Amino acid sequence: MADRTCSVDGCAKAHYSKTYCNAHYRRWRRYGDPLGERVYPKTYCKVEGCGRRAAGWELCDAHYRRWKKSGDPLSGGELAVVHRDWEEAFDAYTSRDEESGCLIWTGYVGTDGYGTIGGRGTRAHRYAWERKNGPIPCGAEIDHVCYRKACVETSHLRIAAHAENARNLSGPTAVSSTGVRNVTYSRGKYRVRLTLDGTRHHGGTFPTLEQAAEAAEKLRTELFGEFAGRG
Repeated sequence: MADRTCSVDGCAKAHYSKTYCNAHYRRWRRYGDPLGERVYPKTYCKVEGCGRRAAGWELCDAHYRRWKKSGDPLSGGELAVVHRDWEEAFDAYTSRDEESGCLIWTGYVGTDGYGTIGGRGTRAHRYAWERKNGPIPCGAEIDHVCYRKACVETSHLRIAAHAENARNLSGPTAVSSTGVRNVTYSRGKYRVRLTLDGTRHHGGTFPTLEQAAEAAEKLRTELFGEFAGRG
C-alpha cells in the first residue's frame, strides 16, 4: 500500500489517523477542526487601575499570585499602573518644582540617581530630550545644566560629549580633602590644580580656602568654558 499523507491541503506529513497527520489530528480532536486554534478572549485584570491582561480568575499574573498566596490580590501594596504608552507614563510620573523650574521624574529612579522609563532602562531625561528635539547624536550624552539627575525639563538639558559631561560636576569628589573641587591642602597652603587632556594646570597657592576656591573656579571657567561646573 502506498504511503499516505495528511489530507489537509499543503501538508506533506505522514498520515496518522482520520486522514490527518498527528498534529492536525490532535487539533481535530481538541477543537473539531484540523486547522482550529483555541481563541483566548482579551480580558483584563479586574483590579481597578491595573490594565494588565488577565491570567486567572479575572486577575493579571501578579495579582493572581498575590491572591493565591494571601487571599488578597492587593496584599503587599498595589502594583504600578500599566500605561498605554511612554507618553502617558511620562505625563503621569513628572512633577514641576515651581521654585527651581525643574520637571522632576517621580517614577522609578536607579541607584545612580537617574530616572528610567519604559521598563528597559531607558533614561527618562534622554527620552525627554528626544521627545522634543529628536534623536540624540551617536556617542553624545545629555548633560543637566541644573545638576539634578532626576530633572527631565528639556530647557535644563543640553547635548554634551562624554568628557564635557564628566567635567560639569556640581561639587568635589568624595575623596576631596578640602571639600572644594580642584583644591588640595599641603604644607600650610591651599593649592589649585586640575588636569585637562592629560596636562596638569596649576592655578597657584593661597593662604585661605576661600581664595583658592575662587581661583579654582576661574581656572575651570578658562579651561572648561560652559562645562566648568561648580566647586
